Amino acid sequence: MQHAIRLVEGRRSISARVWQRAELFGKQLEGSGIYLEQHSDEGLQLRLELKFPLDGEPCLLLQVCNGRYLWRYEKFGPTAKLGRIDTLRVLQALDERGGTAGPNGLQPWPGWGGIPRLLRALDRDFDFSPPRVAELPGGFPTLRAEGRWKPDRLVPLLPESKAAPGQGRAGDPSALPSHVPHRVVLDLGRDDLFPYRIEFRRTGVVASTDTDRDQLIAVMELREVVFNVPIAREVFHYDPGTLEYTEQTDRFLESLGLPR
Repeated sequence: MQHAIRLVEGRRSISARVWQRAELFGKQLEGSGIYLEQHSDEGLQLRLELKFPLDGEPCLLLQVCNGRYLWRYEKFGPTAKLGRIDTLRVLQALDERGGTAGPNGLQPWPGWGGIPRLLRALDRDFDFSPPRVAELPGGFPTLRAEGRWKPDRLVPLLPESKAAPGQGRAGDPSALPSHVPHRVVLDLGRDDLFPYRIEFRRTGVVASTDTDRDQLIAVMELREVVFNVPIAREVFHYDPGTLEYTEQTDRFLESLGLPR
């Protein structure tokens, strides 16, 4: 995992088509779009666009970071909201905590910090099995590893009554909130160790049979991936124009368990 992270962080830029299926508002949503990432003198620049339908209405998730500010625009049907996060403040808060944030249940897409930070979060929060040879649909060769929560990262996410007392106790993953996965499945390219597919899964009990049921709550695939081709800086510029926005830095820091 560490080698895969170093390879991703060492790439000057990443361009890809992104496809995702996730459960939102009690519905299974499927969308597609683009993911762009580039290292620059201003910091890590990002652009993620996801479009998907919800009850017949077009929806959009847009995240753009110029290296300093991360803009997050969400439009679900007629409802839209825009927020801004100061990534410099987040980095400063991380430095004060030794670079470690608290577990926040993960998001099934690259957000602040892009794919490199998503991989680091997975490595920080989960113990991964040794990878095994696998294939994605269409025969694309991968190395597949399954990750389960590290006890010290799991317990803070559990209700107090379900958190196992004392050190060395694993806690009960079944008590996690419904949007938080029990485990993740990671498919890395055999040749480049790039994360082409990430699955977030839960295990529940089917009442009629009293047996475990594996539930895929979110999956993200990156396709048509291109490395190290320069991307125009304008792509990472966002102008809100007359749109009102909220400052979300404090709330974001709080979600990571960091000082505001």
